[in-house]
Amino acid sequence: MNVAIGHASGLGSNHRLLRLRISRRMLFEASIGMVVVMAVALCPFKVGMVRGSSMTPSMSPNQFFVLDRGYYRSHKPVQGEVIVFRHGGTTMIKRIIGLPGNTVWLFDFKGDEPYSDILTLPELPAMRLLAERKPQLGHLRFFVVPDGKLFVAGDFRSGSVDSRTFGPIPMDEVYGRVVSAPPPLPNRKFGRGRDLVSRL
Repeated sequence: MNVAIGHASGLGSNHRLLRLRISRRMLFEASIGMVVVMAVALCPFKVGMVRGSSMTPSMSPNQFFVLDRGYYRSHKPVQGEVIVFRHGGTTMIKRIIGLPGNTVWLFDFKGDEPYSDILTLPELPAMRLLAERKPQLGHLRFFVVPDGKLFVAGDFRSGSVDSRTFGPIPMDEVYGRVVSAPPPLPNRKFGRGRDLVSRL
């Protein structure tokens, strides 16, 4: 009886030691998991993928990009930068066309397939004259970008829903700046710098 009792006591001690080791291992693994989760959460960079064709040919559908989510905490937005934002329940990737205080001019073409074209400043006089002489073709309008907002557009103008439709977006809707985005093409349809906007 004494031997049996002693053997059972030793077995229980081994079980307690095993449970303690398992508990320590689980605690260690949980701690490592928490560190990894915190590192991912605190890392400002995130990999994303382009959905749709509104940024072609600069960025193709299914193309991967790197997003810097902390960039605008220490930098101001600049024309030509590509950003990711969420507006109206949809996450989008577009290029910054107008900054606060800028005036962006548009010509709204009429017809079976209405289209809004973002005008360059050199085009403005001719398009204003066209609107006056042939109003049946379309009309001019403009956006003055308010403080704290951005006017954005896709590089593929005819295939993009952007600020021409829903207006300038608030800065607090911006997730971050696309680090790996190519510069805009030197073509007015894709937008290049200050020739697209004017200041009041």
